[in-house]
Amino acid sequence: MAATLKHLGSEVHEVAQRGFGKGTNEHYDFARPNFPVTAIEKIWEQLPKKDGPLNIVDRMGCGTGLFTRSLLAHPEFSKHTGALLATDPSEGMRSVFTQRLAHDPRVRCEEGTFDRLPVEDGWADLVVAAQAWHWCPDHDKALTEIHRILRPTGLLALIWNLEDRDTAWVGQLRDAYEPFELGTPQFRLGLWRTTFQCEAYKKWFESEKEGDVDHLVPTTREGVVNRVFSKSYMTGVQGHEREEVTKKLEEIVDRGEGKQWVDKEKGVFNWPYRTYVITCKLKGQ
Repeated sequence: MAATLKHLGSEVHEVAQRGFGKGTNEHYDFARPNFPVTAIEKIWEQLPKKDGPLNIVDRMGCGTGLFTRSLLAHPEFSKHTGALLATDPSEGMRSVFTQRLAHDPRVRCEEGTFDRLPVEDGWADLVVAAQAWHWCPDHDKALTEIHRILRPTGLLALIWNLEDRDTAWVGQLRDAYEPFELGTPQFRLGLWRTTFQCEAYKKWFESEKEGDVDHLVPTTREGVVNRVFSKSYMTGVQGHEREEVTKKLEEIVDRGEGKQWVDKEKGVFNWPYRTYVITCKLKGQ
């Protein structure tokens, strides 16, 4: 994979390469949550309206298409999207993405990174980075590329799902797996906020607009374990250590402090998330 990415000009974090490389992608797709319609609505509300269909770039980190599917399920984006280009540096992610969205002729998926996107100047009405921007290694280069492909009336949107530790069992769960992060630039650390101080952002973008919404994801004990081991830094936890971590996760879920059942007989309960949305308009709008 490293050789494939070299010509694209962007360094992909080694943990992301291993954790999201070929062979991890089917697990990622069924273990990860979708994005709530209330969060997609925040993007729609900030998008300048225009006549004609929208061109959208789901930029590096489109993964298996979880966000793309959520976006196109929104009634307005479903109706107004003309073409959607998704990019990811992982061949495995792109393969699953293509399988899941092969039915939609508006959508294509290609190799790309934060600072190299296979699209012409001024093509995009909307550029979205879903569950990905915290991996960006160079904000100036990435924003320069985004500015290149956006129309003057275009919008940049950043969106993340994050497990809500305000619920006791979720906080305990995060305390159990976050020590495995391996120094990766996770969203929760806020390192990505340097985006708004970099020269390219100050040159081309207005002040960002932030919002968040509650997102309750129905899950099971098995679903929780699968979700945790879909994280980039957890895919390498194997053997006896994986068994020990799994046991700890299951004990936390079974105690279930603050757990809200959906169907106790079937073992289904809500996993509280918060979905964070940041929208950035170009100057002069």
